[in-house]
Amino acid sequence: MKKTTSILFFLTGLILVLSTAYPVYSQKVLVHPPARRGAVNVPEIIAKIQPSVVNIKTNHRWQWHDEGGNWFIVRFFQDFFEQRENTYEIKFHGTGTGVILDSSGLILTNEHVIAGAPSIQVVLHGGKTYPAQLIGKNRKEDLALIQIEATEPLQPIALGDSDALQVGEDVFAIGTPYEYAWTVTRGIVSGLHRKYPEGKQAIFDDLIQTDASVNPGNSGGPLLNMKGEMIGLINLQIWRAQGIGFAIPVNRAKNRIPELKAWREKNAKLEAFMKRFGFFPVEAKGPDGQEKVVVVEVDPDSDVGAVGLRAGDTLTQFQKTKIRFVEDLIEEGAKVKEGERLYLEIGRGKQFFFTYLKAK
Repeated sequence: MKKTTSILFFLTGLILVLSTAYPVYSQKVLVHPPARRGAVNVPEIIAKIQPSVVNIKTNHRWQWHDEGGNWFIVRFFQDFFEQRENTYEIKFHGTGTGVILDSSGLILTNEHVIAGAPSIQVVLHGGKTYPAQLIGKNRKEDLALIQIEATEPLQPIALGDSDALQVGEDVFAIGTPYEYAWTVTRGIVSGLHRKYPEGKQAIFDDLIQTDASVNPGNSGGPLLNMKGEMIGLINLQIWRAQGIGFAIPVNRAKNRIPELKAWREKNAKLEAFMKRFGFFPVEAKGPDGQEKVVVVEVDPDSDVGAVGLRAGDTLTQFQKTKIRFVEDLIEEGAKVKEGERLYLEIGRGKQFFFTYLKAK
């Protein structure tokens, strides 16, 4: 009995020693975690949204008259562009993106996408192309409303709530970068309430910053949340940076839509002013809260463009009148006769200067 017990103790000890020296390796079983309830199906969301996004094509023409000039440059343009009696012409086209707002064919995009374009074409997701007419635009907010008359049903985009956005939230963009229409990129909300400066002045403010890849051609396209709702309209991409894009909050764009619809009649006088004097003014509040008139676009071929007027400049005096509102400027401009000498006083940062022009 004692012998048997001793043998059992010996065998038990031997097993313990062997198991310590040579551990037993068990095969690992990979257990996949259960799928999360309510997981976002991004491809399905994108497939539903793409018909609400359009490609916008614009045609432009640039002409100038040569009066001698550099012989090499003249020959270059003779070889590569049209020439009509010393008049040289470059034809080029632009591309951008837009979103369908309703079934009547109203489309929202950036103002700079359609600026100066004599013709606008809209390409739907199915490939059909329609001519578009300008309904309204706002240069200061970089928003424009155009309309098409489609022969097929249109799918409006769903608008979300940009006030509910949080930094770090997943977003994706759809657009036409470098003419690759309906390109989808994904990222996060990198920042909120951003400003986009030109020099020392903020041209745009309260923007959404994202690292979703955006490039030339994305302008006017939607920035979307994971519900497939548009929470921003892409309008800026800093070419010097990597992964920095901006979008206009959709709530701000929604508030401007009634104004854009009423633009044509309201701004006919302002468009005539731009055509005659070569610059487009808007009202803005300065750091002190005072209203001022800011130049947002300058025709480079105009007299004011030749003397160096720039976008972002403040117009403080026109003729003998101190200017504070655009209505003042339009009223004074209507009094100027053709050929009359025109006096402008301009502010740029902390500097002021004046110039004289000849009115058309």
